[in-house]
Parts: sequence; C-alpha cells; structure tokens
Amino acid sequence: MSQNVIVLMSTYNGSQYLKAQLDSIIEQTYDGSITILIRDDGSRDTTAQIVREYPQVGNRKLQFVEGANVGPQRSFLELIRMAPKADYYFFADQDDVWDPDKIEIATKAMENMEVPACYCSNFRHSDTDLVVYEEEALKKEPIFTPLQVLFYNQIPGCVMGFNWVLMELLQKLKLDNVMMHDSMALCLTAACGKIIYDPVPRITHRIHGGNVVGHGHKKIVPHKWIVEKFKLLLSKENYDISQMAGQFLATAEA
Repeated sequence: MSQNVIVLMSTYNGSQYLKAQLDSIIEQTYDGSITILIRDDGSRDTTAQIVREYPQVGNRKLQFVEGANVGPQRSFLELIRMAPKADYYFFADQDDVWDPDKIEIATKAMENMEVPACYCSNFRHSDTDLVVYEEEALKKEPIFTPLQVLFYNQIPGCVMGFNWVLMELLQKLKLDNVMMHDSMALCLTAACGKIIYDPVPRITHRIHGGNVVGHGHKKIVPHKWIVEKFKLLLSKENYDISQMAGQFLATAEA
C-alpha cells in the first residue's frame, strides 16, 4: 500500500536557496506521495513567486499558505496545527539540500511502529555553494533524555522525521509559543515514544549569513549558554517551559 509524506517548511526571504531545497525533496527516491506544506512567514522577496511557479508533477505536490511574520517557532506551530493526516512528517529548512534517499531511509526506520516515533540523522555542514567543510556535524550519538533534549538539544529539526502517532499528540498540545518546534517534538517523543538515531548524514546543512535558526544562526559556547539559561530563568519569556512540560505529562498519560 502506497504511503504518504508531508514535509513542513517555514519560509522567510528564502529566494536565494529555496529552489535547490525544493528540488532535493521533490526528487526523493521514496515511491509514496510527498506533499510540501509551506507557510511563508511574511517574506519580502520573491519566495512566494518561486513557490507558486514551482512545477507539481504526479504524486509530488506543494501547498502554500502566506502568513504574518511570527518567527520560526510560531510558524512551525501553525504548520503542525494545519497539517492533515499522513503516514509520516518531516521538518525542513528552506536552504538545505537533502540526500535523494533521506525520506526512504527514514520511513523504513519508522515502519510499523505503533508508538510515537521520531527519526533523526547526522548531517553535514557546507558553505553557501554547498562545498562541504564538515562531513559529520555530530561527533557522537546524542543523549535523548527529556531534560537533555529540552535544555541542550543537538538535533536540528531539519534532520527529523516522525510518524502520525506523534503528530496526533503534537496537535493536541495547546501552546502559543515554544523555545523551538524541534525540541518540543523530540522532547515529547523522549517522554512517551521512541527516538531512532541514524549516525549517517542524510542532509547538507547550508551555512550562510542569513540563517534564521540553526548552527549558522548561533554557535553554542558552553559558558555563554549557561549564562543565557540563567537569564531565561530570571526573566519572563514569551514561552513557558513548565506549561509545555505539564502538557507533555498529561498527553503521555492519556
């Protein structure tokens, strides 16, 4: 039976690299259907035009929604809320390039799993021209305890895929904002499901001056990271980790 995949992508002024990323998703070896659900986060360049003019052939489709600029966290929360039922889901950045078999490998790893499942792989770093300068961004297998994922997550959303069981739980969460959508999904899986780690890089993560999130946006320096976390504890942020944790526990116990 043919299965279907939905790729969730938030775009923002992504015209320079967007087409290469769309090509790499549309040209996947996966034989099921792939729909790229794109929410544009208030771009001021030609991003919307690129998406509207992108060819849709066979079982490869694009769905496009334009929205106000709310930032990547809230934009991905909107995508999660609006996503229809599918077998598998993937988060995608607008400026990476996926290996041709990324979806095929990920879906096989999650096949027949009846618990919330999240697949994540290693990844490469490249410059703006996709010249790889680091073959493996993750040097050892990450730790996937809920606290580790919540406070020091090494897994970016662009390497994550997950099943409908997890998406159904994510859609039950009533959160207006989160620290990051990928940490939220991974933390929920760590609490009540199974995380599958693939040490082989499956995407090329392009680093450039315009990265909105990820390693190109902010490099983690341990002592600065600790100082920032204390500041978050002392200040009133527009997201509430305790609220998210409470909803996780309620969802996991349901």
